[in-house]
Amino acid sequence: MDCCILEPGIFYYGGPIVRVLLFLAVAVASVLVGCSSDKGTQAQSIQIPVKGDPLTFVANTAGDESGLPASLFASDREWLIYKVGFATEPQERVADMVDAESKNAAPTAEATTEVKTQLTRFKMDSQPVADGGSVVFASVNNEDVILQFKRSGQKLFLDNIGSTREDLSFRLPEFRVHHYSIKQGQDAFSVLFSFKIEDRSFLLAYYFTAVKETNVLTQTLSSAYNFLFGPGVKMAWSQERPLNMKICTQGTLSHYKDLATKAVAAWKTPLRKRLSLTSQEVKTPCPPFSDLNTQTIFHVKDWVKVYDKMMAAAFVPAIPDFHRSEIVDADIFVLEAEWNEAWSDGTYKMDDSLFYGHADVQSAYSETLTHEMGHVLGLHHVFDGNHSVMSYSNVSYVTSYDRGFVQELYPEYEPVTAP
Repeated sequence: MDCCILEPGIFYYGGPIVRVLLFLAVAVASVLVGCSSDKGTQAQSIQIPVKGDPLTFVANTAGDESGLPASLFASDREWLIYKVGFATEPQERVADMVDAESKNAAPTAEATTEVKTQLTRFKMDSQPVADGGSVVFASVNNEDVILQFKRSGQKLFLDNIGSTREDLSFRLPEFRVHHYSIKQGQDAFSVLFSFKIEDRSFLLAYYFTAVKETNVLTQTLSSAYNFLFGPGVKMAWSQERPLNMKICTQGTLSHYKDLATKAVAAWKTPLRKRLSLTSQEVKTPCPPFSDLNTQTIFHVKDWVKVYDKMMAAAFVPAIPDFHRSEIVDADIFVLEAEWNEAWSDGTYKMDDSLFYGHADVQSAYSETLTHEMGHVLGLHHVFDGNHSVMSYSNVSYVTSYDRGFVQELYPEYEPVTAP
C-alpha cells in the first residue's frame, strides 16, 4: 500500500508517499493482526488502520451481492489468496521523513524469495449437492482462514469465515457481504465483506487468483529499477487489455476531475505502443474498490493513519497475481479529511471553492495523483537520488528517468491479430 504524506500547513511537493505494508492474519479472536516490515515487503496481505469507520471506503458505491457461480469452484482447482483489510485500529506512528523512507524502501531480492514460500493455496473441500447446502473453502497448505459458502441455485454465497473449522459455529456480528467480482476469463475473483467485534469495525477484501504451476516473482528486468515487488521483479498489467481508470465523480471529486484526468494522461506518452491507458468520468456510483474489472479513483471522507506531524493524503493498494506476474487490480483513494486538516486545520473542506480553487492545492493534488498513478502501474519509490516523480523530492511531472522506469516494465507490444 502506498500513501501520500502531508504535514499540516506544508505540502511535500512531488510525494512523499509512505508505504506501510503489514502482514494480515485473520482469526475470529484477533481478526486483524499485523507484523510490520521495515523494508516494505509485499506478502499476501495489507492491513490499513482507519481513524473512523472503515465502511467509509465503500460509501456511495454500487455493490453486487448476487454471489459467485458454483462452476467456478471445481474440486481440483486451487487458488492463491491476497487480503486487504480496513480496521478501526491503534495507529502506527512515523516519526519523521527519514523514518518514512526507511519503512518504504523497495523489497530486497531475499524478501521476494521469502514471499514465494508464503503463498497460501485454497480449494473447495467438496461440491455442494443441493440448495441450502454448505461448502468449505479452505487452505491446503496453511491453516490461515476458512470460508464457508452456501449454495442457492447455481450460485454460492459467502456465509461465514473463521481461522479453524470450529470457528464456523460462531457467526461474526453484523457480518455482511458487500460485493462479489469475477475477472474476465474467470482466473480471479474477489469477495468484499464487513463485520464488527465489540467497538471495532472491519472491512475485508479477499482476492483469489487461480494457481498456475509456474515460477512466481522472477527477477527478469533490470535491477536498477525498483518495482513494487522488488528491483527487477516484473509485476505489471496485462498488455493485452487496456487499463481504463474510472474517475468516480460522486461528490467532491467532481471538482478535481480535470486534475485527475491530467494525472492519468501524464503516463500515456511514455506508454505509447506499450499499454493502452485511458481515463473516464463516471457520474453514477462506481463498484467498490474490490471489483476486479474496474480500476477507480475514489474520494473518501475519513482518515487512514494518524502520524505525529504528517497525514496520509492518498494511497494505492495494488493486487498481484503471483503466478502470472500481473497486477489484477489497483485503485487510488484520496483522503479528504487529511487534506482538510493539512491545508486549513479543518476550516475549509475539499468541496469549498476557496479550497479547490487555490493554485497551490491544485498543484499538490496533481502531483499526488501523478505519483499514485505510478504506483498503480507497478512502480515503487525512488530513494537513490534519481530525478523522479516517484521520489520524495520536489518533482511534479513524469521525468526522463520515469519514462525509462515504466518502459522497462512495459516493453513495446504488438497485439496479436487473429489470422
